[in-house]
Amino acid sequence: MNNRKAILFAILAAVLYAISTPFSKMLMEQISPVFMAGLMYLGAGIGMTLVTLFSGKNHSQNKQLTHSDLPYLTAMVGLDIAAPILLMVAIKNSSSESVSLLNNFEVVSTSVIALLFFKETISRRLWLAIGFITIASLMLSFSDNSALLFSPYSLCALLACVCWGVENNCTRKLSHNNPAKIVIIKGFGSGTGSVLVALIIGDRLVFTSYILFALLLGFVAYGLSIYSYVYAQRYIGAAKTSAFYALSPFIGAVISISLYPKKPSLIFIAAFITMAAGTYFTLHESEETHMNKRDFKFDKRADKYDDHFEGKLSRKFYELLYRYTDLSEGSKVLDVGCGTGTILKTFSEFEKIEGHGIDVEPNMLKVARQKCPDMDIRECSCENTPYKDDYFDSLTACMAYHHFPDKNAFEKEALRILKPGGKIYIADPSFPLPIRKLLNFLCRNINGEFFSSAEMKERFEKQGFKYIGTQKDHYAQLVILQKAV
Repeated sequence: MNNRKAILFAILAAVLYAISTPFSKMLMEQISPVFMAGLMYLGAGIGMTLVTLFSGKNHSQNKQLTHSDLPYLTAMVGLDIAAPILLMVAIKNSSSESVSLLNNFEVVSTSVIALLFFKETISRRLWLAIGFITIASLMLSFSDNSALLFSPYSLCALLACVCWGVENNCTRKLSHNNPAKIVIIKGFGSGTGSVLVALIIGDRLVFTSYILFALLLGFVAYGLSIYSYVYAQRYIGAAKTSAFYALSPFIGAVISISLYPKKPSLIFIAAFITMAAGTYFTLHESEETHMNKRDFKFDKRADKYDDHFEGKLSRKFYELLYRYTDLSEGSKVLDVGCGTGTILKTFSEFEKIEGHGIDVEPNMLKVARQKCPDMDIRECSCENTPYKDDYFDSLTACMAYHHFPDKNAFEKEALRILKPGGKIYIADPSFPLPIRKLLNFLCRNINGEFFSSAEMKERFEKQGFKYIGTQKDHYAQLVILQKAV
């Protein structure tokens, strides 16, 4: 899939989710809010099950669910029972265009929960976005001219966003898995739970064609939307996908106004503009974060990288890897931060390997795919890869480790995807302590942090790796570690 098609999938995800608010309001003329929430999730589960059965795609490289995932799965399903019920109650009793905009409050809840419980940082721009979105949400809630007053219904919409904020952080912990599988679990788990809640509270469901439309809406607005989102994310990254998906609340508001024609109040217009300002800062922050991962913008000189200064400088590191990496026929090797694919190509000349490479620089990857046409070359971050547990015999990271923005997450991910007994080879610069401290200070804003071999040994041993040894050649060092058998 090329980037243009991936962008279309991201926009498709936004449009599909946007239709859920106005059309569910129509269907709730005959279906109670709680049953509506359940039917939509069941529609997503049933639809994605059929898509999976008939697609015939092989997802063998996706991580398998384990016992450690159970707390996040349980929380995800439980929150996905509560959130849509709260949202449907708000839609039933409020103007759908206002509720569509209030969906942006999910950005606030997701970010604040990530800060408080998952220790993630929030940039200044994202704080500005949170401020604007919160103000716009309060404007909508207090509006005297709209149907969404500051009442239990406005609180329902905001609480739904809070539930989804927590759920987003839980789902992030499961993001290695096949996206269709996650949608199916959400669909059947949360859908069944909502239907049971409806039955317990005494709601009645009359079997009419409205039920089929509710299931279809759930399949389209929840199932296909989530699937399209994750599918796009694999090719253009999380930041760009989120940027396009942030259009969804505004598309929903426009559709709602078209379906339920009325003159928007001045407060609604002001809230719309304020919310748009918040969305702008959210997108700008996402792009900034995405660019930070491209530390020195190697992409701009991808075609000439191998003959450029950095490419020549890397050759001493390449030689250490060629000399000390254990390879055998059929070895599964992942080069993390593969750049133009030089290492994988050379490895394949030594042995017939199953080569894989990941990087965040699309132009570098384009060169790598030309060099290694028979290998799996992907654009993705080193902290969140699509590979299954215990898959690789060897991982290499050449002149890349010091660039990784979240080294702790990479170390955990490496432990997950390496086979027991598999080795990781970190080729990175070796500097005396004073120079290393100075470079780390100068590079603190561009994801540059250098470590000695002793510091890397300590970091990886904390994750459960066994230290094998270090090989050096002047300014180059190769740290070798092994996953316990």
